[in-house]
Amino acid sequence: MNMSSEKDKKRKRDEQDAASSLAMKINGAAPEPTMADMKAMLDETRVRMLRMQSEINCIKILERPSNHNDILSQFMAKKAQRDVDFMRTQNALQLSCVGELERKCENLEDKNKILEDKHEFLEAKCESLERSLQLLIKKQRWKYSAPYIPSSHWTDRVFDEDYVDCMEGFLAQLKEETVALRRGNSIDISMCKESYETALLHDDALLPHWKEFADALQLYPHSLIDPDIYRNFSIYDVQLTSTVLDMLAPALTMKDFDTFTLEGNEFVNVCEGINFALGFIKNNPGLGEFGWVNNEMGSMDNVNRLLQALKPLPYIHLIQLKNCCGESVNGYDILRSFLTGNKHFKDIDLSSNSIRTAGGTHLSDYLATDPPLERLSLEDNMINDNDATLIAEALKRNTSLKHLSLERNAITDVGCNALRNTLFDATSLNSVADSNHTCYIRGLGLGFGDVAINDVTNSKDNRRRKIYSLLSSRHNEETNSFHLDQELGNGDDGYSLKLVPKVLECVHLSSEIGYREYLRQEAGRFLTAAVNGGDVQENDAVTPLSVMYEILRSWKIPEMYEHRGVSS
Repeated sequence: MNMSSEKDKKRKRDEQDAASSLAMKINGAAPEPTMADMKAMLDETRVRMLRMQSEINCIKILERPSNHNDILSQFMAKKAQRDVDFMRTQNALQLSCVGELERKCENLEDKNKILEDKHEFLEAKCESLERSLQLLIKKQRWKYSAPYIPSSHWTDRVFDEDYVDCMEGFLAQLKEETVALRRGNSIDISMCKESYETALLHDDALLPHWKEFADALQLYPHSLIDPDIYRNFSIYDVQLTSTVLDMLAPALTMKDFDTFTLEGNEFVNVCEGINFALGFIKNNPGLGEFGWVNNEMGSMDNVNRLLQALKPLPYIHLIQLKNCCGESVNGYDILRSFLTGNKHFKDIDLSSNSIRTAGGTHLSDYLATDPPLERLSLEDNMINDNDATLIAEALKRNTSLKHLSLERNAITDVGCNALRNTLFDATSLNSVADSNHTCYIRGLGLGFGDVAINDVTNSKDNRRRKIYSLLSSRHNEETNSFHLDQELGNGDDGYSLKLVPKVLECVHLSSEIGYREYLRQEAGRFLTAAVNGGDVQENDAVTPLSVMYEILRSWKIPEMYEHRGVSS
């Protein structure tokens, strides 16, 4: 029995020492354990817990009532109870240690992910600097040395004169951009062909010129340029093959561009173009605007890859994915991808993507939440009257969207009227005040007279113009007094009379602002007509004084005169 007691005491001391050692490592008294140490500790703790649970189960058997009520059985029962209590305490301590270890593991994993991202960023930057150094070691020639390509090179390949002119113009632009980069003063790289129906196709004779441009771009001293200066990189309607992309991709690393646009580039392999764009996004974390225009996406997976790469960027606000669906991607799926997730963009352009909602409400539901989206272009799609009605209802609860383009869609007068009533409900002064005063809808001819609805940046001025328009139309019929009585009450009680000063103030201010905007619009119409050499018919406008005189003459003034000596 003494031998057993000694073994028990030794086992308890060992377990206490192990628990104390574990707690010391967790609390920082010992050197910080590695990930391997922590995993080993967790495994050891789990084994110890299983063993203790087995012993607890055995002790519980000993705790069962016995028919022999002797001193030995009482002693064994008390000892068993003490052991159970001790093991439970040890078990709770080790469980807390395990929880602490798991939390430390999670924190280390987060830190490891941050360090990996920093390492990847610095590695890309070092590679870019190394490439620049290699160019300098090779005694980079600062003179443009790519060979001249004669016109006959293109005419021999059965290209017409217009194509040859565009190609020569592009080569001159490529040389100009290269020279400007080497001087360190080029910040707006926008290469495109001019006035030709199709993209300029690749030719191996262009490779030396692309190489000159890529080398100059590699050595571009972006870190010495004012970071507040706008930087653009765009290539329009010029075919980009894998060879050209391989030249440009390394040179574009860590150049801090604000804008990146690829348009009409006739990629031989769409995935190569997508990967090129993804590499640019990854290596330019300050990117603010991204455009993929007249280039097919190839698959919805490529769309999601682009969006997943763009969403983490802190400054990205404008995304253009125009005419990029082709036959393999549903335009509405692209729209839904933009509207899901926790990333909100300020400016989205999804024109010419054959977007057909088929009764879906993702767009209207999204707009009804009043997200920070300020501009949305859905030109040349298949938005119909049902969609327009849903959008109109959503805009009643939206004060952020400032510009919505719906040109060339399947919207008839039914959808137009729904949208117009949301922007300007002229039923009453209250309905005008409750209208949407922030969103300008382009492409549907929504307006009152020659004045577009909500085409002024200031929403308060838009509201005042609408009130002035309503008062003017009523003035022409001399019904302002009648409508004010209907809307504000025609009794002679004190409450309705108290409204008179505020109503008059609102009428005066709204008329002044509205009339001023009317004069501005008229001046613009006359100026346009003068420039174009045409005639413009002058419209009759109601002056603020006329509106105010009508209201003062016939609304509430007699009642106010009668109550002039009555205290409120």
